[in-house]
Amino acid sequence: MNKSEKICSQEQTLSIKQLYEEDLNKSSLISKLIQLMDKCVTLWKEKSSLIEILESFISILKHITKYNATVAGPILTKFTRLHANLVKDQNFNPDKKSYDVNRERQELNKVKHELKKEKKAALKDIRQENRFIAREQISEKKRMYDDYHKKMANIVNSIQSEEGAEKNQYERERKQRKRR
Repeated sequence: MNKSEKICSQEQTLSIKQLYEEDLNKSSLISKLIQLMDKCVTLWKEKSSLIEILESFISILKHITKYNATVAGPILTKFTRLHANLVKDQNFNPDKKSYDVNRERQELNKVKHELKKEKKAALKDIRQENRFIAREQISEKKRMYDDYHKKMANIVNSIQSEEGAEKNQYERERKQRKRR
């Protein structure tokens, strides 16, 4: 294992005190930077935004390779390979809501979306029907209430008219008795 591989493979933590030491400062910072870049590549290689993120790293690595090609060279080649392997889809449309290269997954998502839309429409229809039924029940109860009160008013009126007629007849009979 040569010196450059040893620097890259060490899992060292830089302290603030080490930043101000002149002898190890630049080399340890650069080695830590290279380690972090390598970790970024391994962690983010599945992400589509990796190329945009790594563009700033490429300029740093090109600058480092001028001085120490053994350390930064392999990482730079890894970056450039990732950049070269980038597949550009000719059918990509940025105006579409969602885009998936996999046709099956795209169809599945489309069916899921349509199912969700239909479910929302069905729930909306059910709510409208429930509101209509509730309005009809309320109007039926009001009609029954009005019918009941009309019947009661008719009964009360008929009773009052009968009582009034009886009272008038009683008064007439009483007056006739007084006259006699």
